[in-house]
Amino acid sequence: MKTLTMVAVGGMVVALSFGGAQAQEIKKDVQDIRQDRQEIRDDTREIRQDRRELRQDLKDRRDDVRDLKNAKDEKADKNKAHAKHEKKAKDGADKDAQANERGNEGGKLRGLDRADQVAGEHGARGRDNARARQGR
Repeated sequence: MKTLTMVAVGGMVVALSFGGAQAQEIKKDVQDIRQDRQEIRDDTREIRQDRRELRQDLKDRRDDVRDLKNAKDEKADKNKAHAKHEKKAKDGADKDAQANERGNEGGKLRGLDRADQVAGEHGARGRDNARARQGR
């Protein structure tokens, strides 16, 4: 019986030692799984943060594009206004030059003689008719 007990005890020790090694591996596997799940949660958190940052970057980009477009439109409007002002100034200068050219500041010529000087060929026939009626 002693041998039988020894065999039984020896078999139990072998079985327990084999099972104990397996239990340690299982325990290590469970720890690895917990660690993996924690890493997945951390990765998910980082991904959410990255997505938030990307959405904010896209919003900032849209705002920048809108600002650039508005600035471009404002510059175009300013250029148009400047060109319009320049044109008015040039037209005014042309009118002033014509007024000086056609002006009668000295008052030497009057009436039809003055009209001849200012108008030139334009309306000459009408002025000739007017002279004939005046008896000149």
